[in-house]
Amino acid sequence: SESELAAVKRRRNLASAAKRYLERHFRENLRLEDLAEELKVSSFHLSRIFSSESEFSLFEYLTELRMNEAKKLLRDGRHTVSDVAQMVGYDNGNYFAKVFRKRIGIPPSHFR
Repeated sequence: SESELAAVKRRRNLASAAKRYLERHFRENLRLEDLAEELKVSSFHLSRIFSSESEFSLFEYLTELRMNEAKKLLRDGRHTVSDVAQMVGYDNGNYFAKVFRKRIGIPPSHFR
């Protein structure tokens, strides 16, 4: 029906808007609540829709964006691991290193 099509379109648009926002702001210290507020929906609704419209959660998508940028910065070789952590939105360098190692398979210090 027409209303179902409209609902599908709204969900897709919301997920796309969330992705675009994350792509522009992943370097910042982001909270789900901030993103939801920006998109004028509840955190719960945003999480649910995003997960149903893409193959991963919002948090996984954000982490993926951050790790891809971190790999580029580490390859460049001009920044310390702790600087890279800050540059991709992590306040805590140790947490960044833990996430990086889990995602990429080696510690960021060995990635260069």
